[in-house]
Amino acid sequence: MTAEVHLLRLPDVCQRTGLSKTTVYQRERDGAFPKRLKLGARLSVWRSDEIAAYIEKCTASARGDAQ
Repeated sequence: MTAEVHLLRLPDVCQRTGLSKTTVYQRERDGAFPKRLKLGARLSVWRSDEIAAYIEKCTASARGDAQ
């Protein structure tokens, strides 16, 4: 069974990751955070599965499980 993918706006991404807006944009620019999808001139979203994978990667790294 495949998990349902949702599109998350910036406030949802910040809430799920605990990161500030500025940190999300800085890490994205540095290649350390998933890239946003531009759906319009003023609308950006992130895929929920990519945010979940980012959180898992950070958790594994913090625990010393990174491969």
